[in-house]
Amino acid sequence: ATDIALSIDAVEILLTRRIDTFVIIASDSDFAPLARRINEEGKDVFGYGNRSTPDAFRRACTEFQEFSLLALQSSLSTPTDKLGSRLPADAEALLLAALTELGWAECPISLPDLGQHLAQQHPGFNSRIYSCRNLTELLLSLPSVELAEIDGQRRVRPARAKIRTG
Repeated sequence: ATDIALSIDAVEILLTRRIDTFVIIASDSDFAPLARRINEEGKDVFGYGNRSTPDAFRRACTEFQEFSLLALQSSLSTPTDKLGSRLPADAEALLLAALTELGWAECPISLPDLGQHLAQQHPGFNSRIYSCRNLTELLLSLPSVELAEIDGQRRVRPARAKIRTG
C-alpha cells in the first residue's frame, strides 16, 4: 500500500509541479513503471538501491547507483566543474563515445540505458554542468543526435541528414 501511495504522490507532483529530477530510493521492481512514466515526461530519475535491485528498476532509471558505490564515490574528490560552467557542445564527444559503446548505430539506445551507462562509466557526469536541466535537454541541444519515440520509449539515434529539395 505504501508503494502505491508513493507512486500516486510522485505522479501528481510530476503532472502539477515544475520538477526536473526525481529520486527513488528502492530495491524493488515495483517502482520501475513509475520511473518509466517519469522518464516519458522527459524528467530524470535517479535510482538508488542495493546490489540485489532487479534490472527492471535499474533500467527504468536515468541513472542508478548502488549504495556501496555511493560510499566509494563520496570518498573521491568532487568534480571541479561548476554547474552551468560548460556548453552542451562540450559534452558531445563524451556522449557520442558512450552511444557508440552501447551500439547505437545498430539500434537506437533508450534514455535509461544511456543514463545508466554514463553513471557507471563516468560517475561525475552531470548534464547541469553543460547548462542543461537533464540528459534529455542536453541531447536535444546536440545536432549529431535525435530523440525518437520507438515502442513507447524515447530513444537516441544518430541524426538523419537533412535532405534538400529543389
